[in-house]
Amino acid sequence: MDIRNIEGENMGETNHDHRHDHSHRHSRLHRKADEPVCPVCGYSHEGMKIDEKDGVVTVAGVRIVEGDYDALEEQAITEMEMLAQWVEKEGGIVGHIKTYLEERGSASTLACVGQHVHVARTKESKTNVILSAVILNVDVSKIECRAAEFLGRMIL
Repeated sequence: MDIRNIEGENMGETNHDHRHDHSHRHSRLHRKADEPVCPVCGYSHEGMKIDEKDGVVTVAGVRIVEGDYDALEEQAITEMEMLAQWVEKEGGIVGHIKTYLEERGSASTLACVGQHVHVARTKESKTNVILSAVILNVDVSKIECRAAEFLGRMIL
């Protein structure tokens, strides 16, 4: 099955065929662990929470990504601008789009056996990417896929 993103670009193929119901409108974590990508948009919806009430859709999503922090910040700016333009094109209204980036640095594990303390230190270059958006008057399933695409593109 060909997978296409919300703009219709071909994202490749999937080796499974399943139907995907986007009609539900209640709060949920959307993806199951055994469903790595959405057949509609080609991106994972894992870690996303979508709520819809009276035409107002709230989106929350989290990804942990590796890469240069400055490059991720630039990518987030680009993705936010593209999302806002997409909402306008769909005839919707942006209440807000916010992205929070948090760089994770060094980590240490300290273990004591007897009187000696062993320290193991690692350097991490991972960043938490947190998306929050309030969108009005756009179909919830379209927003859900577009938000998944936003987060998926944050992987450099």
